[in-house]
Amino acid sequence: MFLTSLSHCHHIRYFVCAVDRKKKTMKISHVRSLFLLSRTDTKPRTEAEASDDAVTKAELVQQFGGKRGKRNLQSRIEGRVTTEKIAEDEARALQNTISSQVGKISTESAIVTEGLPPYNPNTDKVDETYPLEGLIAASEWKEVESTAELVASLVKANRADEAKQKYGLLDITVQILGNALRETSEPLVEDVRRKTQSAVYLNYLLRFNSSVRGASKRAASLIIQEATSAPSKTAERLSIDFMREDTATRDHSRLIRTQSDSDRLVMYSLVLWLTAVGFSGEITEIYKALRLSLTKCKAYFKHLGCRLTKGTKASGTGRQPRTIPAIATLEAPLVFPKPTKRQRKA
Repeated sequence: MFLTSLSHCHHIRYFVCAVDRKKKTMKISHVRSLFLLSRTDTKPRTEAEASDDAVTKAELVQQFGGKRGKRNLQSRIEGRVTTEKIAEDEARALQNTISSQVGKISTESAIVTEGLPPYNPNTDKVDETYPLEGLIAASEWKEVESTAELVASLVKANRADEAKQKYGLLDITVQILGNALRETSEPLVEDVRRKTQSAVYLNYLLRFNSSVRGASKRAASLIIQEATSAPSKTAERLSIDFMREDTATRDHSRLIRTQSDSDRLVMYSLVLWLTAVGFSGEITEIYKALRLSLTKCKAYFKHLGCRLTKGTKASGTGRQPRTIPAIATLEAPLVFPKPTKRQRKA
């Protein structure tokens, strides 16, 4: 379809081509002209011109139109539907086509950019790329710090089962804390303290991710608090930041977690995990804890600016080393992936 300037254009020329994919050639088979339905000039149109346009459009629909277009045209001729109804049907069909194509977008392109936690793209210090203060709200710090100290003391005293029962710790959280607290003296150094705080807050997000998908607006905080063992302020913050009103059913009394909320929740969780493991670690346990596929988890890490590498780990004496699916490493300054470009087919 070729257009001149719309201010002077009175018709559109349609070039219908036959494409030979093997020879990669294209041959014009038909050329048709069609008057614009909405004219931009003030010249009045005669009944003959309008009739010619209708006939030309009918011929185009009959020759090149789909089943829906032909059915709408026949209904229009028989006087069963109006032009407005046809426009609504065409718009609905277009929306359905767009929706089906969106589902085919690659995992990497589907992740929403707005889901990134607060970050500093200019720093060359890895612990400042995603500041912990941007992940944990100021109103939550006091309770997170005190809980982290109590949990750390239990894990360090080999009382992990008690910590699990009292604070609802997951196995991955106990493992992270055990690695962070190994051979650490009292009091905890700042680096280890931040790792334990990240691990505790990560535990809240992991339990929230796996247990709460929707809740009534009035009871959301209480439900989250019960499901995650989080303090009341953290539960309230999770309901505000990672849930929204159910607009699909227009039920304004209910909160749900949409796909964009889930994307943001996953990326917050991954940054907390990176902080807790020292900004580099094997991703096997975390992608399972988040209930993601390995491919999708890698895409999230790349979106955060991480470098992914493969590695090997000894399985024991006399055994072959096993291959680690991926090791994610956060580096500074952050380098985000460029949008992927797909080559159009001839």
